[in-house]
Amino acid sequence: ITFASDATLRSGNPVGSTTRVLANNIAVNAGVTATVDTAAPVPLVLNGNITSAATSSVIDKIGAEGIGLGGDNSGFTGTFRLRSNHLGFNSATAGSENAAWIVQESGVLIASTVNGATIKLGSLTGSSSADLRNDGFVSGNATFEIGALNTSTSYDGIIRDNAGSKTH
Repeated sequence: ITFASDATLRSGNPVGSTTRVLANNIAVNAGVTATVDTAAPVPLVLNGNITSAATSSVIDKIGAEGIGLGGDNSGFTGTFRLRSNHLGFNSATAGSENAAWIVQESGVLIASTVNGATIKLGSLTGSSSADLRNDGFVSGNATFEIGALNTSTSYDGIIRDNAGSKTH
């Protein structure tokens, strides 16, 4: 799937399913915003690789349900903006040290099923209601490695371990 111009990908409401899984690779052209809308009650899992043509590429996640990333997204060099609900990193390569990650409103970035892995984020920006955490789906902890873009950002949110305790 290539986003050649601004467009929206919606998860829909499949009959008899609780999660929509998309295995296709996704490419976002320069200057393009790819909006991903996850409609309740159906979360979306993107298991293909996500890439971008430039740092001006944007993925804008909106909607009432969560999204999971399972592909190798190291080729995404743009901005991933989480506007609502949660984003789960379902593989060690689901993050990108080449991308800017922005958590707005009450968004949550979660290391979902990546016991012992290192999730790489180029930069991280978040408001006081943002949440960065390991999840209780697996034993052990993932590590978030942030800052490869060497840009100045501000994260004012919560950092939480998989036991649910909060640290700042």
